[in-house]
Amino acid sequence: MINALIDHKMIDLSVRCWAGLAELMSSAGDRLGRGYLELTGYDGNGSPL
Repeated sequence: MINALIDHKMIDLSVRCWAGLAELMSSAGDRLGRGYLELTGYDGNGSPL
């Protein structure tokens, strides 16, 4: 599972974009790592356009 560390980082331009800090979690809830994630081209529900 990937969790956003800071909510409300979406930018709604001509293409919807979300960018920010994220963490990678195991199914047991242990943090496996942290990083920077960018998402583009999806609707507000997380589905691809």
